[in-house]
Amino acid sequence: MRRAALLAGLTLPLAAAAASPPATYAEVASLVARAEAGELPAAEALALVEGAPEAPLAGAALGRLYVLRSGGASFSMLKYMDIYRGFSALNEYIGDHAEDPLPRVWRAASAVETKYVLWSISRTRADLAAAAEFCRADPSLPDQTPRCNLLRGTMAKDSGDLEEALRLWAKAFASDPTGPAGKEAARLLSLFTG
Repeated sequence: MRRAALLAGLTLPLAAAAASPPATYAEVASLVARAEAGELPAAEALALVEGAPEAPLAGAALGRLYVLRSGGASFSMLKYMDIYRGFSALNEYIGDHAEDPLPRVWRAASAVETKYVLWSISRTRADLAAAAEFCRADPSLPDQTPRCNLLRGTMAKDSGDLEEALRLWAKAFASDPTGPAGKEAARLLSLFTG
């Protein structure tokens, strides 16, 4: 069993090497979306992005993928180190590209998933508000509003305000019924309303 896990870990970079590294903003964003959806292992996506450090959005993608990879870490220290690397990379990228909404949404999603261990609830709310505002101000940007509402709903649930959570999830579903945020919002609405 242990040998199989070790061999799988050794072959993972080979599988990633077979795919080509992302070169554009859209390719990097798509790669992270596939990892978030579970269609691609986070470690494989991470290896691909590490192979293209100059690609647009690569710094933020590395951060998000480190946090996603932390979920599979078998030791607490390894998990924490991936979370720390992830937030460090996201913070650095956002410091240089403050008006790009997608990395802010990734940082907020990472904060929610890690139970705010390295990023406070108030800063997470600020990231989501900024991302939504950037999307409203510039219609050429990919709209992150449904995902912002989904995450804000999850934050409301985590703080005990289920009524607000249901309202925000309904809003996320209404604005993106067939997209990933809308589908997750529908799942959560069904789970909490029966």
